[in-house]
Amino acid sequence: MAIDAMKNIADLAGLKVTFKVANDWKEVQKALREGQADLIPNMGITEERRQFLDFTSPLDISRVYLFVPAAPGPQKTLAAMQGATVGVVETNIAATVLKDRPGYTLVPFRDAPSALKALLAGQIQALAYPEIPLLEIATSMGVQSRIKAAPPPLVTVQRAIAVKKGDTALLHRLEQAVQAYAKAKSAPPLPDPPSGLNDLPIILGAALFLLSLALLWTRRRLFQTEYNTEDQEAVLGLRNRFLILTVIMTGVTTVIGLAILFTLYQAAFTQERARMSETVQAMARMVEASARSEQARGGTSTDDPAKATFALIQDAMSHLNGTGEFTIGRRDGEAIVFLLRQRHWDQYRMETIPWDGHLAEPMRLALFGQTGTVIGLDYRGVEVLAAFTPIALLNWGLVIKIDIDDIRAPYIRAGILSFGLCFFVVVAATILFLRTCQPIILQVLESEEKFRLILDSTDEAIYAQDLEGNCTLCNRAFLDTLGFEKFKDVLGRNIHGLVHHSYADGSPAHAEDCLILSQSLNPSGTQSGETVFWRQDGTSFPAAYHISPVLRGDHLLGSVVGFTDITEKRANEKILIQTQKMDALGKLAGGIAHDFNNMLLPIAALTDMTVKTMAEDDPQRRRLLKVLEATEKAKTLVARILGFGHAEEPQRKRLDLWALLQDTVDLLRSTIPSSVTINLGGFDTAVFVLADGAQLQTVLLNLAKNAADAMEGEVGSLSFALTVEDTPEQEGKKVPGLKPGSYVRITVQDTGSGMDEKTIEHIFDPFFTTKEKGKGTGLGLPMVHQIVIKHGGTIAVTSALGRGTTFDVYLPLLKEGVEESTSAD
Repeated sequence: MAIDAMKNIADLAGLKVTFKVANDWKEVQKALREGQADLIPNMGITEERRQFLDFTSPLDISRVYLFVPAAPGPQKTLAAMQGATVGVVETNIAATVLKDRPGYTLVPFRDAPSALKALLAGQIQALAYPEIPLLEIATSMGVQSRIKAAPPPLVTVQRAIAVKKGDTALLHRLEQAVQAYAKAKSAPPLPDPPSGLNDLPIILGAALFLLSLALLWTRRRLFQTEYNTEDQEAVLGLRNRFLILTVIMTGVTTVIGLAILFTLYQAAFTQERARMSETVQAMARMVEASARSEQARGGTSTDDPAKATFALIQDAMSHLNGTGEFTIGRRDGEAIVFLLRQRHWDQYRMETIPWDGHLAEPMRLALFGQTGTVIGLDYRGVEVLAAFTPIALLNWGLVIKIDIDDIRAPYIRAGILSFGLCFFVVVAATILFLRTCQPIILQVLESEEKFRLILDSTDEAIYAQDLEGNCTLCNRAFLDTLGFEKFKDVLGRNIHGLVHHSYADGSPAHAEDCLILSQSLNPSGTQSGETVFWRQDGTSFPAAYHISPVLRGDHLLGSVVGFTDITEKRANEKILIQTQKMDALGKLAGGIAHDFNNMLLPIAALTDMTVKTMAEDDPQRRRLLKVLEATEKAKTLVARILGFGHAEEPQRKRLDLWALLQDTVDLLRSTIPSSVTINLGGFDTAVFVLADGAQLQTVLLNLAKNAADAMEGEVGSLSFALTVEDTPEQEGKKVPGLKPGSYVRITVQDTGSGMDEKTIEHIFDPFFTTKEKGKGTGLGLPMVHQIVIKHGGTIAVTSALGRGTTFDVYLPLLKEGVEESTSAD
């Protein structure tokens, strides 16, 4: 217990303590003198120790007794122990007390358990030791019933924390903590009045039941009118708000009432505690004075001063009444004997309580020599507030107590009355208010609902902001576009910091440079432009916006901003430009190729005629054959350019794309290098599209050839997959160039070297190639793009250097009922 108290005091003082165990008192003195120890907890205060130690204020009082073996017959007293052999512990204060008293033969021991064993073994006649610590040791050894204390105590010793003489800084710090600890210990924290009220759950349950009945009744009475369909949703909102309003007002009133009652209850509780503490101290002084008076007179009707004192107290207390009770008791072995009880004598006739039981806690504390107040169980098992103190002269304990229920009762009655009154007033006032304001509220709700429906009916994202740029209003399209879930996530927040805080490259855009914010402060009229907006998930998109000022007369209140995501618009514009560019380049290339082809014909014809007239071993003949070979390659290139410039319209038929993909993969297995592993996944059933099979196979072969070239003969993989999607998306965004509907996606993925963003921007440009000179014409991917576009689809590419490339070809899925064959539009 001393260690626990020391830990608490150290925490209050802000100290970190480490406990060390010494073998004897000399070792303790040496540790203090050499600075190995700073303080000693729970040290008994004596004049001898004050010479080299400083002490804090006393923490508790310890009574030192002579303990003797328990035996039948009259109890031995201190006076009867003169001349006895007494055991003492060398480091204990009992040794200091007895060394100056004649008439005892002292036998020193190193520790209390050894001394206690010697007492029970008959090696010594008595053992001098503080009462509480020895009883705890005896209990731990299981011999507490075999020893008794010989009254009165040898001495009552105050115990405190000791520090080295002259260490005033540490002493002052500990003293403040000891005062705080003593105050907290002498006045245990008050119980929480609501949790201490045993009847409170029943009261609250009844109150909630009444509240529910009242709400149902008023709701039915208030809303029994029939409303048309247009007003129905507004009425539902009004009902919910009515219930919320009533519950809030009732809750607030209840909380305020309970807070007032709690404050009054706590004040009364504290006042009652203080009054009882003063009363028990006064009674103790009166009892001790009576006992001393009887001792001085030698008794009136008997020789025992305790009996005479008890008779006087009993006569005085017989005239007392009220809800409280005085009790006097003493300890007799392992029992508490009640000598006097003011009340409940007839109902509770027990005169003894087991010492180790859980009842009579206040009396047990008093008989331990403690003084203070406590909330605990009395001898009846009833929770009480009690003040207690010992009467050391008579070895009695004095307790004054009052039942917690007696303190609580008036506040429970007041709480029930005030709650009922407040509840009635709140419900009546709410009904009257709603009856009066119901038409106005319905009009407001209808107007608000119409405004919200109009605002949410547009696909354009709209928000309003004040002059500081804080959002005051927004529609559902605003939340959906920017990825917010609830209006409360946006309303009241600064729009610039929320959605356009950065430029497209991620660099911060300061508010003073914000175009939208500066244009919002211009009351001249509607303004528009394009900027970058940022979603909640950290992604951005280009947006076209327009700003309209909100004016009250000539006074600018804020602005309304509408904006739309133009990502798809820009992508479609890019696709259109690419298509137009390819058409123009195709026509130009076709014209050039046609003229070039006309030039090649006489060169090829004349060279061939000349070769035929030359001898086989003529060295010039080999050179002319090289010319013919180059001419053939030029004719092949011209044919490809002509094919690109005058691409045939696809002859679209009902085509099983899965079967075509399987056939293409089988063809590739014999042409692609063996170092490349070909994988096929996705659907394993027929998937139909309207397409030209030969042209789609050309698309797949071109993509596969490019993938094989990208892996440059190294070990890699080429994967094909087929999936069906509704309104396809890539990375959470709609694929540009596609109308809403169902599409088949052909994925061609390789593990090659990959491409950077700059290269990706130009891969569909005619004659653009990254291959070495002579190894590529730059027409394969433009032709793929042209074929896919003519089939009503689109192609997307994702790649990164060192991470391979993925092409996704999207083609419209064939729906049921489409004819077997159709020409391109």
